[in-house]
Amino acid sequence: HDWMRQHGQHISILGVSCDSFDEATNAACGRRSRAASRRTDARQHAQQFEHALRVREWCDEASIKYKLNSVVNTLNWQEDMNAGVARLDPFRWKVFQCLLLEGENAGVDALRDAAPFVVSDEQFASFVHRHSALSPVVEANSEMRSSYVLIDEQMRFLNCADGRKVPTASILDVGVWAAFAEAGFDADAFVRRGGVYDWARERPPAPE
Repeated sequence: HDWMRQHGQHISILGVSCDSFDEATNAACGRRSRAASRRTDARQHAQQFEHALRVREWCDEASIKYKLNSVVNTLNWQEDMNAGVARLDPFRWKVFQCLLLEGENAGVDALRDAAPFVVSDEQFASFVHRHSALSPVVEANSEMRSSYVLIDEQMRFLNCADGRKVPTASILDVGVWAAFAEAGFDADAFVRRGGVYDWARERPPAPE
C-alpha cells in the first residue's frame, strides 16, 4: 500500500490476475501464496477475493484503472464469477482461453505442463456466455497467438504464430523494424481481440 501511495501517480493501469473466487480452485491452479497454504480456517476460502478487492481500493485511491484478468481452464470453466467480478467492477475484464505454447507450458522442455488445464472451445464459450452480462473482453486461442508483441531479455521479439515462442534477431543487432518483421504480429487479430481501447490514466481536472 505504501508503494502504491508513493508511485501510483506514475501508473495508468494495474492488471490483477484472478482465475477463481474459490480458494480450493486457486490452490489447484497454482495461484496461492505460501501464507495461504498454511491457513486452515475458513478465511482462506475468501483470500483471493479479499486481496483483489483490497488492490481495487488502492487503485481507487490513486486514480489507477483496475483491470482484471482470468484464464479459463478445466478447473474453473463451470464457475459463476458474476457476483465477484461485479463487485470488483474492473474497467476491463479480460477472459483468456488456456493456451499451450511449446517450450513454455507444453513439450519436453517446458517450464510446466498446462495440458491438463486446457478447455475445449465449447467449454470456453460456455464460460463466456455465463458472464456475457459483464461484457468481458474475450481472447480465444485463435486470437492470442499472433496478436501480442513479446520481447525477451535479449531484446528479441517472440513469434508465437506456430504455437511456440520463436525468437527473432535482436533489436540491438538489426534494429526494431527488421526484428519486428520476423515477429509474426497480426494487426487485424490485435484489433479483433479489443487491443485498441482507452488505456490512459484518468487524471483529475486542472484547477481553474
